[in-house]
Amino acid sequence: MMMDENEFFKETVQHLARCLSCINPTPWEKVNTLFMLCPQASSSFVVTPRNQEASIALGIYFLQSGLQHQDKLLPYFLKVLKCLTNAQFEEPMCRIKNGDRKYMFIMSYY
Repeated sequence: MMMDENEFFKETVQHLARCLSCINPTPWEKVNTLFMLCPQASSSFVVTPRNQEASIALGIYFLQSGLQHQDKLLPYFLKVLKCLTNAQFEEPMCRIKNGDRKYMFIMSYY
């Protein structure tokens, strides 16, 4: 069974997050690779399926690494959480319905 492009991306960024979380301390340059794939919180907050998966993977890294780089990541997660109420979600037709609610729940869990 072949994986579709979105599933492959999800598995890849989550694998990267888990691998990075095993490095103690993780150089910011390595984490920044994942961070740059995440949605950037601004006045027009648009969440794509890919940057949604990247931010979930970043959360996995953050928790599994023992909260490394909390000086950069915690303010980012709080800003994303604040922007979610006005976020626009881009979802392909084949994505799960209510994916935006799932993402909001996951982000509020952190």
